[in-house]
Amino acid sequence: MGIRWKSRKGLNPDLILERLSKSVVRTHPNRISYTDFTFSELMPAIFSMLQFDKDISWEIRNNLVSTTIHQCASDGTLNAKSFEKYINIEFSKYKETKFIDYYLLIPISITGNLPHKRLIINNLDIQIFTDKIPKKFQTRSMLEKAWDRNHEHTPNSYSMACIKTTGRSQFDAVHLGLNTFDQYRAILNLLLNSTLELYGDNWEPINKVRLGGMYSLHHLNGKLAGETYWFDPECHISKAHFVDENKKRYLIKNYSIINSMLLQSRYVDILSECMCRYTRALDSPNPSNALHKLWATLESLGAPNESNNEKLISRIVFLFEDSKYHKQILEHLRETRNTYIHQGEEPLDTKTHCFQLQFYFHTFLLFHIKNFRTFNSHGEANSYLDLGVDLGRLRRSKELIEKAIEFRKKSKLASSIEPNN
Repeated sequence: MGIRWKSRKGLNPDLILERLSKSVVRTHPNRISYTDFTFSELMPAIFSMLQFDKDISWEIRNNLVSTTIHQCASDGTLNAKSFEKYINIEFSKYKETKFIDYYLLIPISITGNLPHKRLIINNLDIQIFTDKIPKKFQTRSMLEKAWDRNHEHTPNSYSMACIKTTGRSQFDAVHLGLNTFDQYRAILNLLLNSTLELYGDNWEPINKVRLGGMYSLHHLNGKLAGETYWFDPECHISKAHFVDENKKRYLIKNYSIINSMLLQSRYVDILSECMCRYTRALDSPNPSNALHKLWATLESLGAPNESNNEKLISRIVFLFEDSKYHKQILEHLRETRNTYIHQGEEPLDTKTHCFQLQFYFHTFLLFHIKNFRTFNSHGEANSYLDLGVDLGRLRRSKELIEKAIEFRKKSKLASSIEPNN
């Protein structure tokens, strides 16, 4: 898929590019500059109007947009049509770049009897070390010396995930590695997260398995791939979650069941993306941010591209016997989320709301995963949920559908009979 302008009504990239063109100054036949801060101000607007392939890291997207702006400005063709042409030329050049394999090392907040010491996800080899990492990765200590964040770079109680990843750039390799490992984390958190807390720290993230500290990228020989390290700005370091032998058996069994069904789904990519967003939402130590992100994830799963919370709620309550009760709880969660977004109010019990919303996300996600044989597409699954909870209406719909089938059969028969002249 190429890079293109989004088609949403109201977006006008030509207007933004025209404004930018007014600040262009040619300082040399092959060089340009800008008279003010217009480039920095308008770059994010241009960026948000473009549709990218999800596999492209944000850093590479940024480089493509910046390069294309300068190319169009140099040629005097700073308009939407030329921009789309040039950015796809740059993207084609980028796609010719060879893939390079790396190891991505990430501390994770789990220890003890791990369910998996080694596994393959999306063709990436993942190892998890509970003790010391292999000696060849000792060059990681060079980045540790440069670490200047408030939290630890390598928490003592954490295990270390080692992901063999690949990419045309270091940024793309990290992007792929994180996305892949988050799919794994999502299932573990589905199985490990608490359903509620009566006592506890309101600023402790809900997720049991989180990424922590510093992420480092290495060549296959173990040497650092550069001087750059990655981290989560919202990282919250706390004691690693300990897995005992009984929990290990539980995780192995249920991970296998969920993952097997997930991979057979006809819309596995959509479900995997929602799972990644779910686990990232509940990484947040701020419960209001977590609630907002998790609700947005639920919208992507239950009402994608619809902006229709009424329909979202009706689809979720379809799964419950006491649909009226669950509708009220979801309406309360919707109200809490909207109050935070539009008025900035953060109730003291927001973390409890996160646990409630997590329950509905789990139920809704597992419905989609378990019905991998039933639905041909994500849209078909949501259409099924639109049938509603009224049994009388469902029975009447069934009667009408059966009559329609019979009618079509008779119609075909009638059309096959030649008129008697």
